[in-house]
Parts: sequence; C-alpha cells; structure tokens
Amino acid sequence: MPSNWLETTEKQTDSELHLLTNFPKELNHLIQLALVQNQNLEIAFQRIQIAQADYQIQYGNTLPDVTATSGYDWNERRNNGGTVNQTTVNTRLRVSWELDIWNRLAQLNDAAIAT
Repeated sequence: MPSNWLETTEKQTDSELHLLTNFPKELNHLIQLALVQNQNLEIAFQRIQIAQADYQIQYGNTLPDVTATSGYDWNERRNNGGTVNQTTVNTRLRVSWELDIWNRLAQLNDAAIAT
C-alpha cells in the first residue's frame, strides 16, 4: 500500500466537498427545504428522543427512592386558667431501594438500551 494513500483520500474529499457546496442557489434552497420538511428524519429523531427518555426512566428505577417531608403546626388553646400554646414540628425521611434479586431491573434496563 502506498504511503500517501491517506493524503490522496483527503484531497479527493476536499474536492468532492467543493463540488457539493458549489450548487446553484435554487438547488441549495431545495436541498435545505427537503431536509427541513423531511418527515422521515423528523420521525426518526423523535423516536431517538423517546428511546432516550425511556432509558432515563428505566435507569431512574434502579436508583434509590428518597422522600423527605417536614411540617410545623402551632396551636393556641384558651382555658379558664389562661392560654396554652402548643407547637409541633415533625420531620420524616424515607429511603427505599428495590433489590434486583431476580435481575428484573437489569433486564428492563437492557431492553431500554436495545430500543
């Protein structure tokens, strides 16, 4: 194989690109219009986006679920002897994680990648 085979390919590619960009304006406009209005490309792009969203959702199922809540309650009661103020503060933290014993999550993750 000649040592300059890569250089000749690059030169040919440059000349081919020059030919492709040297179209008349009308033809360039039609090409741009076809690319913009090509519904097959738009559908393919949307399918890729749906597949990426499905994968992200499925990957999220493999992460732990963390829920935190807090609340504050203040009550004032009046008795014959005066007023009683009662303040309640509560905080909850819940962490759950599904163990993938039967490899269900991994198989769902692989299926999301395959689509």
